[in-house]
Amino acid sequence: MTENRQVSALALAAAAVAAFGAFGGRADAQTIGQPQRFGSHYQQFATNSCDTSDSTPCTVAFSTMTRGPLKVMKASCTILTSEGGSPSKEVTGAVLGRLSDNQKNFIAGQYLAPMQSEFAGPGQIVLNFLVDTLWVIPNNWRPAIQISRLNAPPVAASCSVSGEELEN
Repeated sequence: MTENRQVSALALAAAAVAAFGAFGGRADAQTIGQPQRFGSHYQQFATNSCDTSDSTPCTVAFSTMTRGPLKVMKASCTILTSEGGSPSKEVTGAVLGRLSDNQKNFIAGQYLAPMQSEFAGPGQIVLNFLVDTLWVIPNNWRPAIQISRLNAPPVAASCSVSGEELEN
C-alpha cells in the first residue's frame, strides 16, 4: 500500500471511529455536498456512516434531481468496514440505484464491483469502487448507492456520482 493510500485509509478510519463513537449503538450520519455543475456536467459527493444492530443496507443518498434527469457516467465509493474480529461480518455488495425524494423507495440499478480492497488496521477493511455506468436518474429522484451488509458491521462510506444532466 502506498503512503498516500495509507494516510487516506487511516483518515477514513479515524472519521468512521469518531462517527461510530458519537452515535453509540446506532449511527446514521448522512452528509450531502453541494452539487457542482459545469454546463450540463454534474458532480456530487456524499457520505454516510451506518452502525445498526440489524443488517439493513447502508444507503448513501445524493440530492434530488430537479433540473432534469441525470445520466450517471461514473460512480465512485470508498467504504470502510470494521469486522470486529469476526469474518462473518462483511460488506456483501454495493448497488447504484435511485431513491425516491422521500427516501422510502429504492430501485436498484447497476451492481458496483470493488476495484481494490485493502486493510486499514486490525479488523478494518477499505473497499474502493470506480465504475463506468449509463444509469439514468429521473427528475424528482435521487441518485443513491446502497451497501449491503451481512451481520451488521459498521460502515463508513464516501461516494460521488458524476454525469450529464439531460434536458426535460
